[in-house]
Amino acid sequence: MTLIEAMITMAILTIGIFATMAMQVKAIDASSTAMFRTEANSLSLSLLETMKHLDFDDTNLADTGDLTLNGNEISFDQNTFPELKSQITHPDGAGVGSVKDNSGLTYQVQWDVQDIIDPSDPTNSRVLEKTVRIYISWKALLGTNTLQMTTTKYRNITL
Repeated sequence: MTLIEAMITMAILTIGIFATMAMQVKAIDASSTAMFRTEANSLSLSLLETMKHLDFDDTNLADTGDLTLNGNEISFDQNTFPELKSQITHPDGAGVGSVKDNSGLTYQVQWDVQDIIDPSDPTNSRVLEKTVRIYISWKALLGTNTLQMTTTKYRNITL
């Protein structure tokens, strides 16, 4: 083997090592994203289940007008949901809506509520059901991610 052949072999080997390193970085990033999304999903389901057991007229289920992220959302306050204290805490110095789960991940939690009015009611004041949409967002390496979950709470029953 000549010196030129050895140098070509080393160059090919170096390219292969760099490609493997890049692949590992992508795999770690994908694993991190999956972990955040799984934790956000778990948090969202816990919050939805807690909301399903609230009274129909609870202030946490007040109509916000629509189901879009437009600044009218209700932000999470841990004092409102003491049953979730075993799962999440409010990070020190963080704003309203910030939560930290047991694994140390930090999220922003908000929700919208839209009242569905009985169309046969001439006063348009009888609410038949409420549609609740939860938004959970977190910062990741490639920007901010958001998870949305929606459920319907019926008057006097929950499905």
